[in-house]
Amino acid sequence: CNLINRTSVVCDIIVCIFKKLESTMPQVMARAGAFCNGVLVALCAEKYVAVANVKGEITTSGSQNIIKAKLKIEKDYHLISSRRRGLYKDFNSGY
Repeated sequence: CNLINRTSVVCDIIVCIFKKLESTMPQVMARAGAFCNGVLVALCAEKYVAVANVKGEITTSGSQNIIKAKLKIEKDYHLISSRRRGLYKDFNSGY
């Protein structure tokens, strides 16, 4: 039995909180998460803040103590699918 997980995001912004950034991977994953989920993603860490929009672009970033940004709340869902080789079931084979 193949189960397909379908998830949807029902929020306006996702906030990721880190103690300290030690590599660039969290920024890459925040941008990818914003693009895939279709909502803004804010990344907060010690001496760093970044906001990624639904296009996967960093719109605001900085290392000040307080960052002010105008966020345009938008939701844009992208259809993402995958297919595994050998696990295909033909539903129209009975016709």
